[in-house]
Amino acid sequence: MTANLFGWFNPKPQNSPLLALKSQKIHQLKEYFPDLIEDSVDDNVYYIPFGKDKKLALILLLSASFPNIPPTLKLMNMQHPYADANGVLSPDIHKDLRNWNINDSLGRIIYEVIGELQRPIFGTNQQIKPPEYNTNTVKSSRALLLEALELMSLESLKELLGCPDRINEFGTELTIECAEVLNRKKEKNMINKDLEIVIQNNISEQKEIDELTNELVMIRQEHLDLNEVLINKMNQQATSMQRYSYPVVHGILSNKAENLEECSEELANLVLKNQIVNDEFIRDFRKMREELAIIKKKMEICGQ
Repeated sequence: MTANLFGWFNPKPQNSPLLALKSQKIHQLKEYFPDLIEDSVDDNVYYIPFGKDKKLALILLLSASFPNIPPTLKLMNMQHPYADANGVLSPDIHKDLRNWNINDSLGRIIYEVIGELQRPIFGTNQQIKPPEYNTNTVKSSRALLLEALELMSLESLKELLGCPDRINEFGTELTIECAEVLNRKKEKNMINKDLEIVIQNNISEQKEIDELTNELVMIRQEHLDLNEVLINKMNQQATSMQRYSYPVVHGILSNKAENLEECSEELANLVLKNQIVNDEFIRDFRKMREELAIIKKKMEICGQ
């Protein structure tokens, strides 16, 4: 059943770069184990008989990612400290399984694993006695079934549940397990969708925050520019007020008045000395009077 199930959702790769490497690994395996048995349905499952009378077997389950990841090893009709209750071996049984390297020889590794399986346990000369071997039945464990179902996509699970022939082939156990896995995947898918929505909302909010931040920076810069203009205007106004303040203007007008007074005295001396004609005197006198009137008016305005 496990072999058929693996074949259901794990079709043969076409033109995959891993295909040639996988074939090379299987060839290495056959060089070490000429009696290697390939599953009749799924070419990702291999059986290696070993032990006395070849009644024990090691099952190799190759995933779609093999040889990028190591194979899963499962014991048939044998117990071992490195195997769990379902017979699945821990990678700790061999250092090259634990630290998998795609360039290592699969045949050599499996050969050494089988040697470890046949080694006397706990320092005794007695190997673990295998149970009775039935060559006609090979039952998959619930753990392997769940592992296979978990690797299937939502679409494959729905397709499998909707195929009565497949359900009848695998039995009612598959229907129950497949439904449970399908529900878990649906819940996980919903959680992922909700998480995507939250992330998208956060991204949208972050974009809005960035736009508002940029706008605020521009407003602050505009405020700084206007404040600089205002300070310049205030300085210019202060300079103008200082230039045209009452003491300054009054002093300027007073100086002009004093100059006119000096000019009037010079004009009077010229008249007394008879050094100026009447027309020039009248012209200059009128001009001085007009300037003096203007100065007087300005001083009155400045005093206000």
